Amino acid sequence: MGLRAWLNPLLGDDSRSRTESVPDGADTLSPTGEAVDDLRPTPEDLGFHGVTSRYTDIPEVEIDMVKVPEDLRHLIPHVKHWCIGDDVERSNLMWLTPPEELSAFVAAVWPFRDAITSWCQSQNNLTPVPDEVIAFDMMMEAMAEAIACHTDAPEGDA
Repeated sequence: MGLRAWLNPLLGDDSRSRTESVPDGADTLSPTGEAVDDLRPTPEDLGFHGVTSRYTDIPEVEIDMVKVPEDLRHLIPHVKHWCIGDDVERSNLMWLTPPEELSAFVAAVWPFRDAITSWCQSQNNLTPVPDEVIAFDMMMEAMAEAIACHTDAPEGDA
């Protein structure tokens, strides 16, 4: 029984049948008959109205590909998406991101984690710290959170 199905009687919404046939991996069926995972929150559940703390959305911040090591440049789309400074917003976005997308994000970044860490550490003594370094650091924090709470680290590359 999913979280909402368990809470519905407590909240006064007892309209769903408890005897419906539900496919494996789902908690309930939607009104259209599709399997629904009641444990996945919705934006309404989280009070989520979008990301407002994405570092690369600050007008003065510009990610210059030339300043990023060539072997890490392909990760810039992940950097731009996951450089979220607010812990609650980042967590909410992770809960709302399909698990297969989080796994793909982790799989893309994981093999480069040592190179990213070394590069960021070599730049952290600069004043100001380059925007590219700050954004990559934030993406690494998002990857660590994804592994800690949502998906596994890829095997075989410890």
